[in-house]
Amino acid sequence: MNPAVAAARRHGFTLLELAVVMAVTVVLLALAVPSMGPKLARQRLLSVGHQLAADLAQVRHEAAQRGQPLHVVFRPGADWCYAIALSDNADCRGTPTTDPQLLKAVHAVDNPGVTLLDALTITIEPTTGTPRQSLGQALFQDAQGEPLRVQLSPLGRAAVCSPNGALPQLARCAAPTL
Repeated sequence: MNPAVAAARRHGFTLLELAVVMAVTVVLLALAVPSMGPKLARQRLLSVGHQLAADLAQVRHEAAQRGQPLHVVFRPGADWCYAIALSDNADCRGTPTTDPQLLKAVHAVDNPGVTLLDALTITIEPTTGTPRQSLGQALFQDAQGEPLRVQLSPLGRAAVCSPNGALPQLARCAAPTL
């Protein structure tokens, strides 16, 4: 058979070529996966912080629309939760379908690897959109121990910041002013 004809008939890859490509791919993935863990944990932490900041902005709007104070209640710890509620003593472990006091609830089970270390109930006034307390904040931490703070200004605006400045996507938290 003519070698030019044999070369023209050959299409595709051999089994050996496919095996080599698969082996190289597996080695590259094995090297890349461990470095993705901290990045994924950091992204989850950022997501929780931005979600709480957005919820605080929504509380300001909702309190003004309803003409009544609204509360953001927290339950710190590994099994944390927070909820937007009609009452300051509502239990955030429920859901809006099971507890009529809750307008929205966020739970740790939906945010794996993130812990709420500390937070106080925040009450937003309907007429001004400002918190009753002079300072509202929540402190979260990811599985690697990286902290993130969501602060509420005296004017009721939420900001997400990095207490130790280690999160390059966020500004370093300013010292709280009382």
